[in-house]
Amino acid sequence: MAQTTPAQMPNDGALARALIPECTISDECVSQFKEWLRKNSQPLRQIETYMQNTAVYRAKWIRDNNWTIDQILEEFPRLMTKGMIAQDFLVLYGDAASKLFETWLPIYAEKILYLARQEGKLTLPLDGLTPDGVGELALRQLPALLPPTTYKVGRGRGVKVVRHTIQECSFAFIDHKPPGINMVEYHEAKACKPYPHILTLGNDQSAFQAFVIIAGQALEQETLLQAIDVCFKAFFIFVPIVNMCGNSYRM
Repeated sequence: MAQTTPAQMPNDGALARALIPECTISDECVSQFKEWLRKNSQPLRQIETYMQNTAVYRAKWIRDNNWTIDQILEEFPRLMTKGMIAQDFLVLYGDAASKLFETWLPIYAEKILYLARQEGKLTLPLDGLTPDGVGELALRQLPALLPPTTYKVGRGRGVKVVRHTIQECSFAFIDHKPPGINMVEYHEAKACKPYPHILTLGNDQSAFQAFVIIAGQALEQETLLQAIDVCFKAFFIFVPIVNMCGNSYRM
């Protein structure tokens, strides 16, 4: 198995380019593993091993080629196998991989809810909420508490500065829909989104299902927090893409 040193994470948590560790696997092995991964979707254990061994090569390749997510997935289709985005992130960034799960509920969730209540953005009572429910409610407050990102679109004389509304940022961060929606129609309607995002299905109070949507494919996750974690890591794996919910991931 290839040995690597985790990449350095950006100090401010921004979705920025990071240093990629050196790859110690031979070009011949990379070619063999890539070809096998293109043609096979089982067994999962073999996929995990080959994906882990080629993670550094893949990261360098993605950063050296200015391709869309669709093109990247055509080259590396097994990235959409469950757990592979998280595994690539772990290989590249080491201990940072578990930070969200270690800190969100014990450190950040209640502070976010306190701030939201202080600013009058949260009026719902917290009585009866489970710890996971508290964590999910706090996640949904982020776009309203953090100022929308301002960024430039286009080049040269055609460049324009874009600043989205809080509502637009909320939908870009977590798109909440009622149960029973037609997923095919949803993907077609959201085809213009060039970046990973979250889809949750449920009532007004909670989500029953959570998905990470990447290039028209839905990766179901067990919890909203897990979906946020995978979506955040996808930005690093597929090369940072400026989007309207950027600050929610940077906090």
